[in-house]
Amino acid sequence: MANELQSQPATIQRARECTKCGYNLYSLPREGSCPECGHLYKSRKHDAVAKNPRRQLAQLNRLLKKRERELHQMPLWWLAAAIAIVACVMFGAGRFWWSATVFLTLLTLARQFTTVFNRRDTKQKIEAVDARLAD
Repeated sequence: MANELQSQPATIQRARECTKCGYNLYSLPREGSCPECGHLYKSRKHDAVAKNPRRQLAQLNRLLKKRERELHQMPLWWLAAAIAIVACVMFGAGRFWWSATVFLTLLTLARQFTTVFNRRDTKQKIEAVDARLAD
């Protein structure tokens, strides 16, 4: 049992966020305080186990494909928003229908921004794992 404790690294080997502020605690001591907010954190069971980079790369590639599909669906969302606006204008819609149309348009805009940013973030993570595999 003592040999097991000695063989484990003294730092966090996985991406782990501070529960208070969300700061990434990777490569910090397994127990201590967050350098961002000072919140105390304790050692966890899987902190010493690094993720398998090949498995992580496969998961990220699947996630990237999902993000690409979401991005390809965006013209349909914009088409639905445009049809709703045209219908409101043509049929002289009341306040409720205009509110629903504005909500749909804002939802489409937010969806597009999050999809684009998530896709970019996923690509950056893939590049980081690729660099780790190259080492």
